[in-house]
Order: sequence, then C-alpha cells, then structure tokens
Amino acid sequence: MIQTQATVVDIEYSPNKEVAFIYFKPEQSFSFQEGQFIFLERIWFAYPDGKAMKNAYSIGTTNKLLQEKWIIGTIVKKSTEWGMSEYLTKKIAIGDTINMTGPLGHFIDNKISHNYVFMSIGSGITPVFALYNKLLEEKKFDHIVNVFGERYKENLLSSVVDAYNNNSETIQQFLYLSQEKDLPDWRESWYIQQALDIIFDIFAKEKFQVFLCGKPVMVDDVVAILTDRWVEKDYIHFEKY
Repeated sequence: MIQTQATVVDIEYSPNKEVAFIYFKPEQSFSFQEGQFIFLERIWFAYPDGKAMKNAYSIGTTNKLLQEKWIIGTIVKKSTEWGMSEYLTKKIAIGDTINMTGPLGHFIDNKISHNYVFMSIGSGITPVFALYNKLLEEKKFDHIVNVFGERYKENLLSSVVDAYNNNSETIQQFLYLSQEKDLPDWRESWYIQQALDIIFDIFAKEKFQVFLCGKPVMVDDVVAILTDRWVEKDYIHFEKY
C-alpha cells in the first residue's frame, strides 16, 4: 500500500453532470489488481466534525493503463450536496491534486472459471468496469455476460455505453434503466435482477464466476437467487456500498 499525491489529468462527465469518470496521475509508482479500491482525501479540507474529507473509491481502470501511461481512474456518482462525492463531481478540476492511498480490497478475479457474469448498479460499475476491460485486454475468457443498471440515461457515461455496446457470440451486454420509458431496443426499463433467468439460460448448468457490486438489497437478492440454483458460494464475489 502507498500514500501519494495525484493530479487530475482528465474528467469525463455524464450528460447531467451527476457522474464523473476522473483520471489521475499519481506521483508514486505502484500496481494493483483490478477490482481493488483506493482512498481519496481532499487536501486541507475536513468534514464539520473535524474528520478528514476522505472516502474509498473503486478503481475503474486497468493496471496496464497505470503501468504504461501512468493513469488511474475512478467513477464517482454524486450522492449528497456536500462531501467528497459533491466535490469530485462538481468542483474538482484538471490540474487539482488530491491525496491517494491504496490499493486495498479483495474483489478480484481468482480465475476459477473462464465464464464471467458482471452485475452492477450506479457507481457499483467502477470495479466491474476495470475487471471487464482487463479481460478484454488479456482475451482470457470463454463467455462474458455484463449487466448494468441505472435509473436514467442521463446518468450514463459515453465510455461505458461504448464499451457495453460490444456484443458478440462470447460477450453479451444488458443495460437496465429502471426509470426510463422510451428506450432504444438494446435497453430495457426494468431491474437487473430480471436478467438472472437469461443468465441461467445462457450458461445452462455450466460453471461461471459472478461479480456483484451495488446496493445491499440488490446484492442480497442476487446472491440468494444464485445460491438457490446451482452457483456455488466460492464462485460469487460481491461488494456493497
């Protein structure tokens, strides 16, 4: 684990500016495993109770990008009118610096199967996006099913939409927008739990690893359904936020 300062080098915003993909260049070298997280701390600022303005954020980019171009990124969704999520989505700018600590966490690929299911909602996409892109870089998978849920299309980052339009015989993408009505054919206005029947049909008793990241109620629902079928607990990895 390292502690370093990092400079903002690029920011991608969703259309409504509520979600930001922030890219940093850290001063100190390190490596990580996709699925891990870092702590970001706003320099010289604290919450009203005196605690440092510091929060954990999953890494949304690959280790290859860090080693080759010295860039590391995270996806942040505004959750309050104050604090780190508000600062990172509304106030931070290119050239600003922030304290970075990490990497930490065990939400990583143990490669017990080359079939993958990724399920995430909101900012829970961040570690899943890194894991997914690592698989694309290495081309070491048999089948990927990628399920992502958001409320509104205005929350969607173009980089995520572009990546999740990559459908083929071995990669299948499902985007669920729970509060939208008029949607293109490739989107569905529902909740991501609805995709589980599709997933079971796709794999038809084959073993597959599942990576879940999202609100506790979603994660608990999905884990219960998976274990009620044929998926063993060792094949299920999850993080709640």
